[in-house]
Parts: sequence; C-alpha cells; structure tokens
Amino acid sequence: KNEMGVDPATAGVGLGIVGIGMQGFGMMQASAGAKASARAARQTAAYNQRIMNRNAKVMEVEERTIRHHGDLEVQRFMSNFEDLQSKARMAYAGAGGVAGGTGTPLIVLRENADEAAEEAQIRQVAIATRAGQAREGGINERLKGQLALLHGESRARAFDMQASQAITSGLTSMAMSGSRLAMLV
Repeated sequence: KNEMGVDPATAGVGLGIVGIGMQGFGMMQASAGAKASARAARQTAAYNQRIMNRNAKVMEVEERTIRHHGDLEVQRFMSNFEDLQSKARMAYAGAGGVAGGTGTPLIVLRENADEAAEEAQIRQVAIATRAGQAREGGINERLKGQLALLHGESRARAFDMQASQAITSGLTSMAMSGSRLAMLV
C-alpha cells in the first residue's frame, strides 16, 4: 500500500475495469451513431424519391395539359380558318370573277386550305414536341428518384458497416485491455 493506503495493484485493476467499461460504452455509442446515420440516409433517400415522383406526376399533368390546350388551339385555328375561307368563298361568288393575278377563286381557296393544313400540322408537331419534353422531364424525375434511393441505400450500408466495425473494434480493444488487466492480477 502507498502512503494514502491504496494498493496500486488493486487501483490498477479498478482503473482497468473502468477503462474496459468506457471502451464498451464508446463502442456502443459509435455503433448507435452509425446506425442512426444509416436510418437517416434511408429516410432522406425515400423522402427525395417521393419528391421526385411528385415532380414526375406534375410533369405528366403538364404533358396532358399541353396536349389538351394544343388540340384546342389547333381546333380554334381551323375553325377560324373555315370562317375566313367561307367568307372568301362568298366574296368570290359575289364578285363572280378572278382575283387580280392570283388565279381562279377555286385555286386560291385550295391554296388557302393547303396552307391552313400545313399550319395545323406545324402546330401539332410543336405541341407534340412540348408534350414530349414534359413527358421526358417526368421520366427523368422518376429516374432521379430511383438514383436517390440507390445512393441513400449505398450510404446507409456504409453506415451499417461502420456500426459493425465500431463493435468489432471495440470488442477487440476491450479484449486486449482485459488481457493486460489479467496480467496485473
């Protein structure tokens, strides 16, 4: 015993036991922290995927809206053209002749109809292009959501491995400390 009445061997054993306990506590804390990070990575990934899927649905609605409004626009254009064409037909019938240098009224009306049909096709292509872009945007959002989920799962697995590694490392450290402690006794 020393001058304070404490046996150094007993104190060493006691401190060794406390040290082993602290190693165990540290191991459990590190493992719990890594597991919490894994859970958070999975939850964040799932949340991001839900957001991306919502964005994809918005893009699908946009695609349908573009197609619907585009179809209405083309119908409106053709209706206006038919009104104009009808007025031109009546004007030609009333005039009873050829419009200066443009050919017969029948040729003029046919050219107008051809131009209107071409314009309607151009508008349909533009509508299909915009709708296709919206559809592709939706597909891309879904893919980004799937990638976010895969990335989150990958991060979660890394954290799971850290948790396992913390336990393995902690147990090894505790075993070594226990072995040294056993030599003191």
